[in-house]
Amino acid sequence: RVYLPYYSRAEREVALMIRRLMVSVGPGRYAGASRAISSFEKSRGVRFSPTQRKAIAGALENGVFVTPVIAPAVPGDETLIRVALMATHTHEQIDIAVDKIYKSFKKYQVL
Repeated sequence: RVYLPYYSRAEREVALMIRRLMVSVGPGRYAGASRAISSFEKSRGVRFSPTQRKAIAGALENGVFVTPVIAPAVPGDETLIRVALMATHTHEQIDIAVDKIYKSFKKYQVL
């Protein structure tokens, strides 16, 4: 891949800022996940099932930032979860995040 220097530098700076934010917040600091999910639902005019809400909140409360993908990107009665990976994430961080998401979704029988 070839990136223009300006875009490459901008992408790297954004990734570093997000990483610093993640480190400063730390795991378990998304205690207001349910409130954030309610706000998202209200602003988008959607309603997640109780199971979906619990699974999303579980991931957030375990320090993994996820965002729901809603209609029209998916059928109206379905939700996908988006996770953003960056070049600054290590393999270990990705493994930990996948494990936390898996456990949260398994707990609430979303998988």
